[in-house]
Amino acid sequence: MDDLPLLVDVLLNRIVEAGKLVRTIHFDSDALRTLRRYTWPGNVRELENVIERLAINAPRTGVVSGVDVSLDLESHGFAQTDEHRQILLAKRLRCLTNSGVSVRHLSKRQELDLYLRELAEVGGDVTKAARRLGIKRTTLHMRIKRLEVKVASLQPPTI
Repeated sequence: MDDLPLLVDVLLNRIVEAGKLVRTIHFDSDALRTLRRYTWPGNVRELENVIERLAINAPRTGVVSGVDVSLDLESHGFAQTDEHRQILLAKRLRCLTNSGVSVRHLSKRQELDLYLRELAEVGGDVTKAARRLGIKRTTLHMRIKRLEVKVASLQPPTI
């Protein structure tokens, strides 16, 4: 795993030489960290397939992120950690928010947990959390208040 960055470069060069890739692709540190977390029980071919998919489907910026790696691994049936699931949930929410689609597919509890987790990760800074989620600060604040009331009303009364 210490040689992973070098191996990724070698595999990217193979993809370019095979004519499957014509632009420069870079794996950021989060992407490499995410790749390192996986045990790769197969051989290098398994890693090569993942690198090729990620390189060919890389964002326009040409930078593959940890979220991109997590999404690819999840969509191809690789085991994910709780951290990966949280990243994927945040990524899905950003996609939904950016496309104007409602977050109705999430339970109220999941949506609230997502917002509170984002807030915790940025030390309670609502502006930073909202920016990471791709929504306005006022929207995040309003959603948290609304969801806290709804989630509390779903709890059975204590006697």
